[in-house]
Formats: sequence, C-alpha cells, structure tokens
Amino acid sequence: MWKSLLLGVMFAMCLSTINAQTTVKGKLFGHDGKPLKAANIFLMKDGASAVKSVQVGKDGSYSFLIDTAGVWTVRYTGVDHYMHDVLLFVEGQSTVGIDVRLKGYEYAEDLSGVKVVGDFNNFSFESAVPLQKGSDGRYALEFKATADSLAYQLIGVEKSGRSINGTNSTRYAYDGGGDYKSIVIPVNGIARIIFDTALIVRASEPAFVKFVNPDTRIAKMSGLAEDWQRYQEKVAAAETEFRKSGKDISQFRYDASIDISEVKSRLDKETDSLVREGLLVNYLELCGMSGQFDSSETAKTLARIPPSSPAWSIDPNLILRFGSTAVGKEGSYFDRYISENPDESAKASLVFNEFIDAKYNNQREDAAKYYDILVNQLKDTPQGKRAKLRYVREGKIGAGMPVPDFSIKSFDDSTRLITNESLLGKTYIVDFWATWCGPCVGEMKHLHDAYNKFKDKGFIILSISLDASPADVIAFRKDKWPMPWLHAFVGDWENTICKDFDVVAIPRPVLVDSKGKIVAMNNELRGAELDKTLERILGK
Repeated sequence: MWKSLLLGVMFAMCLSTINAQTTVKGKLFGHDGKPLKAANIFLMKDGASAVKSVQVGKDGSYSFLIDTAGVWTVRYTGVDHYMHDVLLFVEGQSTVGIDVRLKGYEYAEDLSGVKVVGDFNNFSFESAVPLQKGSDGRYALEFKATADSLAYQLIGVEKSGRSINGTNSTRYAYDGGGDYKSIVIPVNGIARIIFDTALIVRASEPAFVKFVNPDTRIAKMSGLAEDWQRYQEKVAAAETEFRKSGKDISQFRYDASIDISEVKSRLDKETDSLVREGLLVNYLELCGMSGQFDSSETAKTLARIPPSSPAWSIDPNLILRFGSTAVGKEGSYFDRYISENPDESAKASLVFNEFIDAKYNNQREDAAKYYDILVNQLKDTPQGKRAKLRYVREGKIGAGMPVPDFSIKSFDDSTRLITNESLLGKTYIVDFWATWCGPCVGEMKHLHDAYNKFKDKGFIILSISLDASPADVIAFRKDKWPMPWLHAFVGDWENTICKDFDVVAIPRPVLVDSKGKIVAMNNELRGAELDKTLERILGK
C-alpha cells in the first residue's frame, strides 16, 4: 500500500509543477458521424470559465495545446446537439488523440408550444413570443429589424425546456451554456424566423468518446469519468421508470450489482496505481447509489485512496458524502482532502457549498472555518474571490440576535417604506423568495395556512422577491397564491438587505418577535415545522 500512496502523492505533486505541453487533437462529429454546422471546444479549469476556445474545422478536425499539468475539463459543443465534457488527467508532454460524437437533442413530442427569445427581449424566457403555425405546417414570426442581424433561440422544443438554436440560420454563435444562438439577416428591414419541424432529427445515439490509444493512463482515467456519467444516467432512467409505475418513490433502490462486479473485476487486473484509485472512486459511487455500503467498508475503501489522489476529480462530491465520516488521527478525510489535494477548482466548489450550507443553517463556527479556507487557501479561485467580495466571516443573523436594520419600499404601495422600526410590536417573518424557486413555491401552502391561522395574533409576513422582473411576482399572485401580506422587490442578490440577512440560498425565512429579536430561522420555518414554531411563539 505504501508504494501506491507514494505514487499518488508524487503524481499529485507533478500535476501542480510540470509544464505539460500536451497536444490534444481529433475529430468532433454529430450523432450521425458527420461534421456539425458549427462546433466549438472549450478548455476549462474551474468548471465554469474557459481558458481556451477552439473552433472546429468544417471537416470536424480540431487541435489545441494544454501547457500545464493537472485535471482539465474539455467541453465539446455543436449545433443541434448536447454538449459533452471529457475529463483529462494531464501529466507531461504527449499527444492525445480523441474523437468525439455528440448526442443529438431530445425533442419534445408536442412542438406546438414553440416560442422564441432573442435580441429583441434580451433572451428573457418570461417574455418569450409564441411562433405562429402557417398553412405549410411551419412555425414563423417576423420582427422589424433594428440591426443588421438578429440572434435568437427557441424554447418549448427541446424536451427539458432549455433554449436551443432554430432550424433557419445564416450563422451560429455559442451562447456560453452549451447551446447555440441562431442568427438571421433581415431582408428589407424584416427579420423572419422559421421553425420547420420537418428539419429536426430525432436521434437516439448516445455521446461517444474514443481515444486513439485507449490503453494509456490518460485514456483510462477519462474512461472512468465517462463510466461515472453513464452510472448517473442509468440511475436517472431507472428512477424515471419507477415513478411511471406509480410506486412509492421512497422505496426506489437501484441495483448496481452488475456494474459493481465489473469494477471489482477490473480492480483485480489493473496495475496502474492512479487508475486503481479511479476504479475505487467509482466503486464508492456505485455502492452509495445502491445503498450497499456500511461504515467499515467505507473506511476500508477510503484507506486505499490517498486524499491527494487526482482520481477524486471524477466525483469530488463523494468526499462530502463519505469523507466527513472517516476520522483518523490526522483529522477527517474531508479535511485532509482540502489540505492535500491539488485540484483547487474541485476543492473550492466543495468548500463553497459547505460554507453556504453552514451559513444557511446558522452553523457559525463551520461557516467561519470554510470562509477562512476560501479567502486564504483558495483565494485565487472564483469561489474564493466571491466569498471575499460577497460575504462576511461573521454574519449578523442568528437566533437571539436583533434583526438587522432595514428600510425597503413596499411592492404594493410605492409611497410606503417598510422598516424594522415600523414592524415593532408585530411577530413577523422576513421571507426571501422568487417565483422561479421550486422550494419557495412549495412553501406557499404552509405560509398561507400559517398566515390565516395566526394573523389575528399580530403575525404578518414580509415577502422579499429576488425575481428578475416585478411582472413575475404580479403574475404569480394572480394565479393560485394571492399572498395577502407585505411585499417588497429587490431583484438581485447583491442588494444591501440580502447581504445584511446573509441570504445565501432561498427560501430564506427569518422569524422576528414583537421586540425585534430573531427567534427562529430556515428549517424551523419550513413545511410542517412552521406551524409548530409559531405555536411555540404565539400559542395555539
């Protein structure tokens, strides 16, 4: 084992010091094996921003250089197709050949609800415009041109609801999120958008990645990351089928026995230490999926994967699931991972999530701990920079603390200011929410029931919307939930009141008593707990 550990540490050290000079080249095709109308490849280090972009040739060929060792994400994108990420564990100088075939879009069965967003409405889903069906069966819409071109996307076409390129385009532009914008040129001052359902192709071929040299370490590690993605898709498909059967979803269990057996068989044959660690990461994933793990088996598996191993980049979230429970003389496995692992982008993402979770649940000591790691150890990552810019180490929110001073304009009466002083004598909830937030909408019944039950005891609610537009709130309240209480609108997370109330996630309810002191927060005020908490404060 010591040899495996030593090799893992040496590899981790190499990843952070070597100039790689690795050339990646190959072909990128669509689901049919043919070149795409437009395609781009992005080299990413932090999982969010691209450090390099490459335009794919008309014949599907591409080539780019990675000049620093480490774990990199290569994002392959193309018109009419889903993007696909390939994880590359780059060590030193080499040439890597990779051919990729993308998965075509899965289109909705009913395409009659197609709408368009574009330059004309700043690509806002809320103000999307329906296309009109013509006598030829095609959907179309015309716009008076205000520029020499018009970029647009369609919604209500791809089955998950994402915005995608249309069927008529002069050219395409990448949208930054894995899809493309269609661009049309106006004729005689009119930009015409046409959606021809006869031109879409309903393909079932999955994405496919082929390394020219599949027996290399870089190919094997990328293959393990592909396997991980395949496991996720299989579980999602099995869960969907289980739901369709009408059975109680709490009884759903995924049978990963075949995949587990395959991983064990590969472990018996594999001699490369890093690839073995990658197989063990996938083994953890599969056992976790199927509920076939106990604490002793977890500890045994973790003992075979050094915290410094780049293999954790296959699925860093497993560290949160298993690493915090494995505690040794050097601290928890999670703490050692944060201290020793070279993948700063993965670490930053995990620590930021833990920081937000600790903030939300008012775990002040943990929040301060993770804040310090972000702004000191991980200060150059996007998450580290955001933590320092957006949040403070010690928040102003907590049970027993006075509510922060605030003054905000009433949504329903612009001449009225709602302040903490004006609400003295009332027991009230300050509830940060948005119409696009599923959990927020899920709380509506509980909020309405509580308001109706306790309003005669001096209880009120102040709902503060983080929606993109006030119109979204107006439309929402005209529908099922009238929300007959106080309202305000801030529109973004950077507002002073959001910062003062440590709003890191929504819904964010904070209960204040008649003297202006915070008495409960978050989970104490959600679901059935809301009624219990208010009964404790206000009586039955």
